[in-house]
Amino acid sequence: RGFTDTTVLTAGNTEVSVDRFAAEYRQRMNEFSERIGQPLTPAEGRQYGIDRRVIAQLAGSAVLSEEASSLGLAVSDALVAADIRGDENFFGAFGKFDRQTYNLALAQSQISEAAFVNDRRDFMTRDQLLKAVSEGATVPAGLAEAMYEYQYETRTARYIVLPPDLVANVEDPSD
Repeated sequence: RGFTDTTVLTAGNTEVSVDRFAAEYRQRMNEFSERIGQPLTPAEGRQYGIDRRVIAQLAGSAVLSEEASSLGLAVSDALVAADIRGDENFFGAFGKFDRQTYNLALAQSQISEAAFVNDRRDFMTRDQLLKAVSEGATVPAGLAEAMYEYQYETRTARYIVLPPDLVANVEDPSD
């Protein structure tokens, strides 16, 4: 209160606004509320650490966006439009992009079309960077094997029960 700065965080030249934080926070709160089956207050959201997770996610995205920008990565308007038209979340009853469904989704998310398109463009640009970094990466065979074994490890325990009358006097164990 009493501050005029509308920036929550900055990474290089990339700024994250209060409005962007509020929209992400509201969306995460709604998702969490649906998962637990009851609405959350902002105080409960902070108690669950939703605010910190949103800040961490936005900071990570801002840093990646800044790096992508410094490398000169960009996504054309045509690619962004094609990506949005291909998003099944915006398909109507006939199984293809429906403008009315798109507008309704934006209204429910309380985000403008320009902000959504910019967010999608930023996401696609960051995705280019991440794919360039991770495409050629291979996990060492030993690590992959250890991870697989840990993930799918099963154990079997076998035991027998001896009735007390089969066992003679058992002495206390020694030091």
